[in-house]
Amino acid sequence: MIISNVRRRLLTLCAGLGSVSLILGLAAGPAEAAPEATKQPAAFYVGLGDSYAAGTGGGPVIKGAFLPAECLQTAHAYPSLLDGSNLGCFGATTGDIAVIALGLSPVLSNASEVSITAGGNDVGAGAVSAACTAAPVSQDCGMALLNVQAALLELPGAIKGLVIHVESLAAQADVVVTGYPRLFTITSDMSLEQRAVATVINRMTDQLNSAIQAGAVQAGVRYVDVASRFNGHGIGSATPWINYQPGVVNADTFHPNAVGYTNGYGPAVRSALKR
Repeated sequence: MIISNVRRRLLTLCAGLGSVSLILGLAAGPAEAAPEATKQPAAFYVGLGDSYAAGTGGGPVIKGAFLPAECLQTAHAYPSLLDGSNLGCFGATTGDIAVIALGLSPVLSNASEVSITAGGNDVGAGAVSAACTAAPVSQDCGMALLNVQAALLELPGAIKGLVIHVESLAAQADVVVTGYPRLFTITSDMSLEQRAVATVINRMTDQLNSAIQAGAVQAGVRYVDVASRFNGHGIGSATPWINYQPGVVNADTFHPNAVGYTNGYGPAVRSALKR
């Protein structure tokens, strides 16, 4: 329900981004007014993507500089931690991100570095996490897993297409594509059922990351592994970097917390950027 409501708002947002682009373009002034000789622009970083780029789960929701509060951005989003512009939005698929990028093309046109976190919503990874943790031996869990397997086949092409689209809007930028963290750290304290569920969901994340990496390779850009940064800090560990409370499902669930963004995503992306 949370995702579907935000998706409706996101579609409305995307429909209106053309006017945002126009406003930004007008604010920049006509090209011929620029001086003939200009200084080399400072590095300008933009973070595109879904809720993991938006920083959902990292603290109180804020209204970003470019996107509304419905995108569930937080101050601990990794683009913000790296002093970049946060264009991440909760619930966004690769198609939604492409529209957001187009609507905010004046922002991207000035970028020297761009990161993209995408793919989870395309394949329905969140549905698997929710259904299988609630009822691992259920039709809902089984169907969610089958849907992911089918969607994974299309994901490399979708990632490649998104990268090419973003590169056309950010012609001077180096683009990198990130993966996702495994949600669980499997420990001896878990029951057999809990271990089984954690194993299934972690395996799905590995498959998701492999598909994203394949798309990045096809597009000729760098893939950023974040899973290794989160090792030992999943749900079930003594120091989890992932939000989870048994019996509670909200927008923060299965997203990194503030420490996860600060010590996980932030350093991983920083090491990949030419900064």
